[in-house]
Amino acid sequence: MLYDKELNLEKTLKKNELTELSKIDVKLDLADVYLQRGKLFQSLQVLNEIIKEHFEFKLLPKQQAKAHLGLANTYDKIIEVDRFLEHTEKFRYYFGLAYPDKEIYEALYYSYISRYYSIRMLHDKANLYARKSLSILHKNINDSHLIAVELIYLNYLFSLRNYSDNFELKKSYRDTIEIILNKKYAGYHTQKSEVKIGANMFLIDTLSNSYIEGHLESESHKQLSKQLSEIFEEQIESLDQNIGYYNLYSSRYQSLLGLVHFYNNDFTSALKNYEKSIYKITGLDQTENTFSAYNFMLSTSYLWKARSLNALYEKTKNIDYLVSNEKNLNELKKTWQLYIDDRINDKNDFNRNNYLSNPYPTIQNNYIQLYLATHNEAYKEDIFISGELSKNYTFQHLIEKSKIQPNLYNDNTLKYVKFENFIDQLNHNGEVSSLAEYDFGSKIQQETFIPKTISSSKLKENQKSNQALISYSEFKLDGHDTKLLAHLISRESDSIIYLDKISNEYLNADKNLMNQALDENNIEQFQKYAHEYYKRFLLPVEQQLNPKVEEIVIVPSPSMERLKINFSTLITDIKTSKSYKNLSYIGEKYAFSYANTAKTAYEQIINDQPNQVLTIFVPNSKEVPELIYTDNFLKKINKKYKVNLILNDDANKSNFIKHLEKDQIVMLISHGIGRNTDEIYNNGLFLSDDFLSIEDIKLSNSSCELLILAGCSTGVGFGFKDGMISFGRTMTLFGVDSVLLTTHDVDEASTLDLIEKWFYFLSEGETKAKALQRAQKKFLRNITSNKSSPKYWAGLKLVGNTKAIQLKKISEDKNFTFIILIIVGTLLFILLIFRKFRK
Repeated sequence: MLYDKELNLEKTLKKNELTELSKIDVKLDLADVYLQRGKLFQSLQVLNEIIKEHFEFKLLPKQQAKAHLGLANTYDKIIEVDRFLEHTEKFRYYFGLAYPDKEIYEALYYSYISRYYSIRMLHDKANLYARKSLSILHKNINDSHLIAVELIYLNYLFSLRNYSDNFELKKSYRDTIEIILNKKYAGYHTQKSEVKIGANMFLIDTLSNSYIEGHLESESHKQLSKQLSEIFEEQIESLDQNIGYYNLYSSRYQSLLGLVHFYNNDFTSALKNYEKSIYKITGLDQTENTFSAYNFMLSTSYLWKARSLNALYEKTKNIDYLVSNEKNLNELKKTWQLYIDDRINDKNDFNRNNYLSNPYPTIQNNYIQLYLATHNEAYKEDIFISGELSKNYTFQHLIEKSKIQPNLYNDNTLKYVKFENFIDQLNHNGEVSSLAEYDFGSKIQQETFIPKTISSSKLKENQKSNQALISYSEFKLDGHDTKLLAHLISRESDSIIYLDKISNEYLNADKNLMNQALDENNIEQFQKYAHEYYKRFLLPVEQQLNPKVEEIVIVPSPSMERLKINFSTLITDIKTSKSYKNLSYIGEKYAFSYANTAKTAYEQIINDQPNQVLTIFVPNSKEVPELIYTDNFLKKINKKYKVNLILNDDANKSNFIKHLEKDQIVMLISHGIGRNTDEIYNNGLFLSDDFLSIEDIKLSNSSCELLILAGCSTGVGFGFKDGMISFGRTMTLFGVDSVLLTTHDVDEASTLDLIEKWFYFLSEGETKAKALQRAQKKFLRNITSNKSSPKYWAGLKLVGNTKAIQLKKISEDKNFTFIILIIVGTLLFILLIFRKFRK
C-alpha cells in the first residue's frame, strides 16, 4: 500500500500540468511516505530540495513549516541532534507566520524541545518543556486535530523515563497514547507502530532494573518479558508485511527484542535477534554487503551482539565465543569509522547525542576477557591500544578531521539513497542483480582520519627509569557488573592487574566519599575513605612498581574521572590526628600527574626553540568580584621571571586565544566555573570582555607547552562519552602539551602561593609533576593547621606532558649584568690610573 502510494506520487510529480506550489505539496506528501517506509535519506533529499526551491520562488509559510517539520522528524530518526533542533526552531517560526492565531503549534514546538533535551539526557529540562507542551495542548484542545497529539503525550512520557520513578503514572500515559492511536489510525501506519514502541520503552527500563537486581525468576519479570516480546513481535510482523523484511524500523525492534532475551539470560536467543537486526539493514543474509546507510543503528546492533557473545563466554567458558566476537568487533570498527566520517561534523554532534557510543570500550572488553582466559601476552598490546582509543577516539578523530579538511561534512545523501534503493530491490525481488552497481563507498577513504595512538613499546622508550603510567579501564563480564583493570607500564614493567576488590558500589557511587568528608571537615572519615580508595585503586598496582619509580601518570577510567579521585591525597596508613598536616599521604612518595591518554602524556610535540617568557592574563570582568591577592603575586613573579603581563581590557577572548596559539607558557588568573552537566558553554573562565567556554576554543595546533588556569573548577566537567569534558582537560586535546588546572573551588591566596612555589622548582629544572609535588610538600610543611586540609594544597592538578620546562630567572640576567658592570668599571678605573701614572 505504501509502496503503491510512493509510485503514484512519483508519477504525479512528472506531470507537466502541476503548478510549482502544487508540486511542493506533492513533494511534501512523498517525503512523508519515504519517512514511513524508512527511506530516511530519500526523505532528506526531497525536503532539502523544497527548502532550496524557496529561493527560486516564494513558498507558502505553511509549506515551509511542513518541510522543516519533516526535516526535524527525519533528523530525529537518524540521530542528528543539532540538526533536529535547528529545524524544530524553523518549523516554529513558519507555523507562527502561517497560523499566528493557532497556539496549538506552540504545544508541538515545546514537545519537540522536550524530545531534544531527552536525547541529551537533561531530564529536568525535558520534563519542564513536556509539561509546558501539555499545558498548551489542554488549553487548545479544540485545535488538537491540527497536530500529532500522540507525540505530545509520547514526549512527555519520554521525559518521565529518567525523571520519575512513578511506574503507574508512566503506565497511565502509555494507556492514553494507546487510546489516541486506536482512534486515529484504523489500519497500518508507521507512526502508529513507532509511537506504540516508544510508549512502552519505560517497560524496558523496568526490565533492565529487574535484571540488574537479580529478579529473573520473579513473576513480574516473567510477565513483563512476555508482554514486551509480544509487542515487539507484533510490530516486527506488521512492518515486515507493510514495508518489507529489510527495513530500518523492523531492525530496531528486532534489536529491542534481543534486549528482552538478554535481560532473561537467554543470550543465544538475544544473539539470533541481533543478527537479524544486522541483516535487516545490510541485506547480509542475501548478499555479502556489510555497508549500511544506518550505521548509527548498525553500530548498536554490533555492540549488543558483542555483549551477548561476551555473556555466552562468561556463562560457558567456551573461548570460541570470544574469537567470534573479535570478528564481530572488526565489523563494528569499520561501521563506526564510516559513520563518524560521513555524519559527525564536530565534537558537539557526538557529545550532545546520548544514543551514540564509542565502540572501543566494548572492543577492549573482549581483549581483556581473551587475556584473562588465555594469559596470552600478545593481548596486552590490544588492550592498551583499544584502551587508548576508548578514552579519546571520537574527540581526537574530529580534531584530526578538522585539520585536514575543515568542511568535511559533505552531503552523503546520494550514497545513502543508493543504499535505500538496494534495500528496496531486495524487498521486492528477493535479490539484487549485482552489488557492483551499488557503489556505497563502503571502503574507508580517509585513513589519515584514524587517530594515531602510541604503542606500549614506544611509551617505554619515552619514559625515564623513575616514571610509570597506570591506565585504568572498565569492563563488564556479565553485561552489567562493572569491573576495573589497571595496566601498569614502565621501563621495567608491563603488567595487567585485575582490581577485583572494586565493585559497582565504588565505581557507580554518586559521590566521592573522601571529598565529601573534606567538605564536611571530618578528618576521621576522610582518612577512612582515603585509605579505602588507596587499598582498592592503587595498592595492588603499587606492589608491582619498581622501587626506582618516583613519578606516576594516571590515565583514569570514565567513572574514576567522574568521582574526581585525587591520588596525591590517598592515605597509606591511618593515624590518630586532629590535623590534616601529619597524615600519611601517598603524594609524599610519588609525584602524580594525569593524562587523557598515554599519547598526550608522552608523545606531545615540544617546541624546539623554547620561548621563556611567561604570558600572564589578568582580566577585570565586571561579572565577578575582584581578586584580592593577585597584585602581590604578580609583583613577586615580575621580580623573578621574564613576564609578559596582559591586563584589564587587553585580557580579552581574542587576545587570549591568539597567545594560546603562539606562546609557550600562558597563565590565566580569573574566576572560573565548572559544572557537571553537558551544557558545555557553562564550563570556562571570565575574561574582560566575555566568558570563555570550550565552545570558543577552535584552535587545533597550539604551540603552548604549558597552560596555567588559576581559576575555580577549571578541571570540573561532566563525565560522558570518551571521558570528562571540562575546560582544562579539553585544552590538551587542542594541542596544549600540559595544563595546570583546579579540581574544585579553590582558595585564591593558597593557590597563588602554591603556583609561586611551583614556578621556583620548575626554574630549578624539575619536571612539572615533580615540581608540583615539591611545592605541595613545602606548602604543607610551612602552613598552619587551619589551612592544612587538602582543599588548600591539593586543588591543583597537572594534566598532560610532564617534561621539565625552564623558567629563566631575571636575577640571573641581573647578576650577569652586574658582573659585567663591575668588570667594565674596574677596567675603566685601571685605565684612568694608568693614564694618570703616564702623565
